[in-house]
Amino acid sequence: MSDALKTLGELKVDDLGSYWAVCNALDAESKLLARDEDHRRFLGQQPTPLWQRLDLAWKTFTERVTKAEHLESGDIQTLLTLARFTRNLVAGVAENQVEAFNFEPYIRSAIRYLTSWTMLQREEALSNIVTSNPELSSSLWQSYMRDAEDSNLFLRILVVEDIKGLIAGFVLLLNVTNGSRDSLRLLVETKAGRRVADKLLTRMAILLEAPEGSEEAQACDIGYQFIKQVFEHGLAVDLYEHIAQEGEPVMANQRILLKLFDGYLQSPTMETSIEAYYARDIPKLYLIIAYKSLKSIKTSLETAESPDGHLPVLSEALVLVAQCCQALLLREATSTHRPILQQMRIKRIQGQGTVEVTIDVLRELNVLLPRIEFGKSVPSPFTKGMNHPPEETDPMEFPYLKRDLIRLLGTMVYKDKGMQDRVRACGGVEVVMSHCVIDDRNPCM
Repeated sequence: MSDALKTLGELKVDDLGSYWAVCNALDAESKLLARDEDHRRFLGQQPTPLWQRLDLAWKTFTERVTKAEHLESGDIQTLLTLARFTRNLVAGVAENQVEAFNFEPYIRSAIRYLTSWTMLQREEALSNIVTSNPELSSSLWQSYMRDAEDSNLFLRILVVEDIKGLIAGFVLLLNVTNGSRDSLRLLVETKAGRRVADKLLTRMAILLEAPEGSEEAQACDIGYQFIKQVFEHGLAVDLYEHIAQEGEPVMANQRILLKLFDGYLQSPTMETSIEAYYARDIPKLYLIIAYKSLKSIKTSLETAESPDGHLPVLSEALVLVAQCCQALLLREATSTHRPILQQMRIKRIQGQGTVEVTIDVLRELNVLLPRIEFGKSVPSPFTKGMNHPPEETDPMEFPYLKRDLIRLLGTMVYKDKGMQDRVRACGGVEVVMSHCVIDDRNPCM
């Protein structure tokens, strides 16, 4: 019997001296386990009550921590030692992972009650328990997706201030979902999953601004790897729709999701098959956001006052989703099979198609937004003769909007007579020609 197992069996809850003996023995064993996989297998298979003793130790000290009014240093040190020992014991050994999964509830409880600086190694222990073990990963993920309360481990991980704890949490997210479509669907379809996604996107919004090479940038890269799985399984639009809130046309986190998705589509390493899951429902989403933007622009023009308060966020979302469609259309441009273009041909909303709504948005923007010529605002000629022209809108709030819609329209109609005829039928030629002007906020238009 190893010294570590012997001292683990001799651990006495009320004897502070036994804490240090166990910690010293387990820490020495942990170093050997970290560098020797054969020793991890040997220790896990010994005919000694290793797992029963380890389970009892986790249970005992987790209960002490969660019930205590004040945390004792001996309790914290013992839990940290147990976390290191467990993390190293299970790393890459499926049989050990299965055994250790039995005391996952105690690890979960410990994380709930301890501060972020003591959370890191317990996250790593959980992560190692499920790594390369799909059955355990799925079981753990499903258990958390049934818990939508603030006590949910992943909800707590995503709000920790310690960046190392956040990185470990992102790694744990990657390990428990393991690229499984079924697991990722729970992120979209369950209340707990949507709360996790919402907090994740909130953190990503901050991390995206991190300087290159920093720990925050590293966290951003790992968080993106998790979100990329959502894109690869065609769940981007589903997630976008499920994190919506009633009364808000576009939430901040929906815009972050679109920004990340646009970046994914622009990546040269992205899956090249046009029939891949990522393309699903993007034309529909573009049409929905374009139509909402059109209604918002008309509301702004009808009031003859300041623009509808929802218009700036809708315009930002419209630019992002237009860029997504543009990227997809260009990827399939040389193929005889063009499912994205076909979707843009047939999609309708309130009887209007994608081409018609896009032309209408551009037509109304001509009235609403002044042009910026050589740094000066020039009122739209389309407001001349209006009894109540709208108040001048600050075009700085709508950068690249006209440009990206014109570009998308040109890509949609390229070598497609049917789409070209629809542009002519709704007066689109005149609208496009009216945009052939200098406008500093829409360069290269």
